[in-house]
Amino acid sequence: MEPHWNPMVEAQAIARVHRIGQTRPVMATRYVTRNSIEEYVRWIQEDKFRLIARSLNSDDVWQKDVDNERWKKLNHFLGKRDGLSESDYVNAW
Repeated sequence: MEPHWNPMVEAQAIARVHRIGQTRPVMATRYVTRNSIEEYVRWIQEDKFRLIARSLNSDDVWQKDVDNERWKKLNHFLGKRDGLSESDYVNAW
């Protein structure tokens, strides 16, 4: 399956594989190609889990920092290592 931007959608799909009465173990495997959009989506999913954990454990959630990091990561995955700077991104909003 293609990775979904919302990590909970994937978690729910994997959980549905295991049904009541299941007698055999279930293993879900994800194949992700290095330096691909899928790898970027996977990173976004992990970032969302970290953001959720951080917001539940602390009062200081810095959305700007998260957005800047995502911008850098997207530029990396798209091969734009000399792409827009953080200030270009922040000033665009």
